[in-house]
Amino acid sequence: MKCHSAAMLYHWWKSNELLHSRRVQLAFCLCTTDVHEPNTYFVVQKLITSSMKPVFVNENLCLLKTTKSTEKFHWQHWTLFEAIFQSILCTTVHSCLIMLTGFHTTWDAFADVNKCPCFSYSRLIHRHPVLFVLITCMISCVLAVLPLVLAPLPDFSDPTIGFATRGTPISRRLDTWEKLRQEVENAGIFSRFPDSLDVKDRRITLKKRHSSSDSASVVVQRRKRPKQDKFNQNGDMNITMFCTSMNSMIVFHLENPFSYKSLSTLCKFEHRLYDTPLRHGLHLSSAGERSSGGPLCQPWHLASIAAQLVYKENCADLEPADQPVLVELIEKCIPYRRVIAHCLKSSARGSGKTCESIPENCKRFELHMLYNVLVPKDLFPSAQSNGTATLKMKNDSLSNLIDESVVFNANQSFETLMILSVSRRALQFHDDPIGLYNSILFEVESLSNEATMVAIRLGIEEAMFKMSLFRDLIYNVLAVIIILLIIFCFTRSVMYTAACFLCIIMSLGVANFLYTIVFNVRFFPFINLLTLIMVIGIGADDAFILHQAWKVAEKEDGENSSEDVIRNTLSHASTAMFVTSATTAAAFFSNLLSPIVVLRCFGLFAGIAILCNYMFTILWLPAVIVLLRRYNCKRDSGCKLNIASRLFTMNTMREYGNKLASPSRLLVKFISEFDTMLMLIVGGVGLAAALAFFVGPSLQLPHIDHFQFFKMSHPTERWPFEQKKRFAFTEKAADLPMIMTVVWGLREESSPKQFEPTDYGQLEILPFTLGNNVSVKWMMQFCSRIAAQPFTNALKLSSTASCFLPSFISTLQEENCGSDRCCGDYVDSFNASQFERCLRKTMIEYRPFLEQPDSGLLMGPLFDRRTNRLAVVIVTYISTYNFSYAFNEMRQFYDEIGSWMEKELETAPEELQGAWFVSENLKIFDLQLALTTISKVSLPIAIAITVVVLLLTTRNVLVITMAMMTIVAVILTLSVCLVLLEWQLNVIESTTLTLATGLSFDYTLHYAATYLLVRRTGSRKPVEEIFCKVGSPVFMSMLTTAVGGLCMTFSSVYAYYQVGVFMLLLASISWGYATFLFLPMCSIVCRLSTKLPSIHWPWNRRSHTQASTLPPAAVPSEAPSPLPELPPSFAFTGKAVADNNIISC
Repeated sequence: MKCHSAAMLYHWWKSNELLHSRRVQLAFCLCTTDVHEPNTYFVVQKLITSSMKPVFVNENLCLLKTTKSTEKFHWQHWTLFEAIFQSILCTTVHSCLIMLTGFHTTWDAFADVNKCPCFSYSRLIHRHPVLFVLITCMISCVLAVLPLVLAPLPDFSDPTIGFATRGTPISRRLDTWEKLRQEVENAGIFSRFPDSLDVKDRRITLKKRHSSSDSASVVVQRRKRPKQDKFNQNGDMNITMFCTSMNSMIVFHLENPFSYKSLSTLCKFEHRLYDTPLRHGLHLSSAGERSSGGPLCQPWHLASIAAQLVYKENCADLEPADQPVLVELIEKCIPYRRVIAHCLKSSARGSGKTCESIPENCKRFELHMLYNVLVPKDLFPSAQSNGTATLKMKNDSLSNLIDESVVFNANQSFETLMILSVSRRALQFHDDPIGLYNSILFEVESLSNEATMVAIRLGIEEAMFKMSLFRDLIYNVLAVIIILLIIFCFTRSVMYTAACFLCIIMSLGVANFLYTIVFNVRFFPFINLLTLIMVIGIGADDAFILHQAWKVAEKEDGENSSEDVIRNTLSHASTAMFVTSATTAAAFFSNLLSPIVVLRCFGLFAGIAILCNYMFTILWLPAVIVLLRRYNCKRDSGCKLNIASRLFTMNTMREYGNKLASPSRLLVKFISEFDTMLMLIVGGVGLAAALAFFVGPSLQLPHIDHFQFFKMSHPTERWPFEQKKRFAFTEKAADLPMIMTVVWGLREESSPKQFEPTDYGQLEILPFTLGNNVSVKWMMQFCSRIAAQPFTNALKLSSTASCFLPSFISTLQEENCGSDRCCGDYVDSFNASQFERCLRKTMIEYRPFLEQPDSGLLMGPLFDRRTNRLAVVIVTYISTYNFSYAFNEMRQFYDEIGSWMEKELETAPEELQGAWFVSENLKIFDLQLALTTISKVSLPIAIAITVVVLLLTTRNVLVITMAMMTIVAVILTLSVCLVLLEWQLNVIESTTLTLATGLSFDYTLHYAATYLLVRRTGSRKPVEEIFCKVGSPVFMSMLTTAVGGLCMTFSSVYAYYQVGVFMLLLASISWGYATFLFLPMCSIVCRLSTKLPSIHWPWNRRSHTQASTLPPAAVPSEAPSPLPELPPSFAFTGKAVADNNIISC
């Protein structure tokens, strides 16, 4: 078929003859030589979107007519929404293609011939800016409201939800175990005891049963046996001893604890606490404060103890004369502080002969409370002799506990506890926890200097944290205000600043819609709130880039139309914004590889928010700028982006700008003249950081049994971190043993939802049988072998509860039996059905006995309620290991038992080889194990993305090497700083390390791209040119990020504080290395070399050939030799790249 010229195509399109032609199915073919003619791209795009399908015939582009509609085609039939969507998509894809291919025909080359890919987009913005603004606002508002209507609001009542793993070998077993427990406790498909002796003739169908709200059964809280305090384990000597460990506590520092003034201060504070309005807040009259069978717990503190010791009814009755008597008694009884509790119990049982040598007035419970509960354990040190404490040995059995060499100074200052009557559990559901906390602080501040509060433990930490999450958002608001002020000072436009703010808000709203509705993720962890401050920093960076590009385009285009300005602005800025947004989003999305649920949710939400911010930046802000240029500029101003002159005196602003420019010039001169010295000094700092990173200590795993809500200086955090280990009674809590559980009958993976921490998937039955002699004998031998292992504590759990099979077989072997033949020699001749029938009979008969011991543990056989058959067998033993937050101890437990189980199952019959081992207390260990692997997986991926982006955007080996050296120095220095700040490798810290790679190379990338363009012009002053073109946007981007982080450091919420510190350090360190290490290296390279070795891409040969045919004006005459064409400028240069004086600093 004959090909047609572009002129004929344009004529046909204007006259609509093309769409009415029915003579041939193949409408027309466009000659290959005319593909780049004017108006070709615009017309072809219209035809493709209407009724034509593009095909290739003999290497010519042809349009195949797909409809026979007689309706006239008009450009207005192409809806504005479709045009916007396709144009934005074309703009983004074209930016990616430019980076990937380095094709020389950039948007600048298209500017004069109207064949730019963003031609239609810029025309739409120019013609319909109001529609762009209104439609964008309407769509974003609707999408932001939909999640609030269609999905439940985020619930932060339990902020620890989601800090667990998914997809790891341990988490798969834990999820299956938790789902099994729910099925048993909620009367699901499994039961510990059969319904009857008969087997139900029903097909086994296991339907999907979720643990969420749409489950058929109501989720019931797991029944746990309340742990008794060790104070009351061996005897009921005093009910108040049990109450102390569960009650609220306040730690005071007393300068002279046993002085009358200090005691009266504590007494007054106690009485003020129990007066209104604190009485109602503390629920002091609640009946739930009573111990079972005991009286209401009384407050304990030094003043109340002193009153009891001197036989006063109340601490208010104390007198100054009581102080010497009190101190004398305390000093006299100190040597017996370790045996007082034992002597009190022995006296209560009538066997107190062993305590006859102890003074009678020292056998008082108040003294036991004083020595072992209210004061630190290091308050009574023993006199040291050659490094060994001198103990006076007695003839009785308690002689080794009596220490008469103790040293005590009654006038020394120390911390002491005040134990309140109200329990921590009663305060967990307080209506106003922050108000209660502030009221107590107010009362503490009213005390004299004799007593200062050090720590507090009220049980309202989670409730306070939930309220503080929203209260401390005020610091986010403060950061936004300051950043907006910085944007205003840089752009000098109030409306543009407001548009930037709305752009950020709309991006978060749409991101929430995509996160909640499109991706159907209903779990919204509190760390997703941290996205706000990060999007603000990225959004400010894009705002600076777009504004700078607009200014340059206006200056270079002169009297050209607004459409040309828009097109040039987008051609310069969209690629830079896309690179920074895409790489940052990639760093966030790398958290999707993390097995921790909250990190997956955070990475997904934050990555979506960054991309949405980019879309709104290229969609919303250009339309706003057009409106500002069209309606808010003076006619004689040259349509400069400056509307704040009506509100502010711009001459004053310019004066401040000129003053700020002087340090910039000094900095440029300093870097240019002392580049070698700067490279050596800053490079030496980077090498020192690398040495400290690889040789010195690294980030340690958390080793505390506490989820940190607030900063370390917060009184509620000082108890678990500082004060708890100082008091002896906290060490007396019973150790939690590690429970070993082996399960047969279920697959170890239940396939839960990866973004829903409360969903545990569905159970999958793995058929097995115990109805033959081989299986039964192996199972009995397995129970015997595991009970004999050194890691098993067989004494803590009865054999019946641990493994039911030996007891069941012994029951079958009884001689005296009935006619059912479940006894005697029947054991050697049963089959599977008979075995199960006898098992059901035994479980029903002994049910009252089996339900009593160890009812808190799930063990033994489980029956399917639908068929009444044996479905699951659980063998449970208690190990000799105790739970610990130490990673190595738990790893030893898991590895030892796991390897032993693998060897045992190798010898098992085939039907019993599907067993798996689990322990509920491995959740923390699995989380720690995941934290150690997150950086090993996510960090290399983020670095690889950085290298690829640098490779595609610069295509220069030397520049890539210098940039990677700078980025590695930033990451290593940041890691060393975090170690010096004593950060631990927790969830937030692991996230920040991953984000460091994606956020640390933005400044270096801007400098690198601008350096290549400057070298292309043959400039001998690269540092001056780089600062002239991108110095201001880069510095302002760093400033906004640092200011945002600085504002967050004032928050009391630990997560907010950490992110603030991270942003402050990252902004300052990355900008410092980019400015004082990368730029000096560029200056040195420019001075030593006139041509950089570049990578010549195979698909760019044609572009290199075409580049050689460009007019001489395109290549500066003073350049030694033309370099290969580069990607679009990140520095916002114009058409005449060779003119070094186009932009003056």
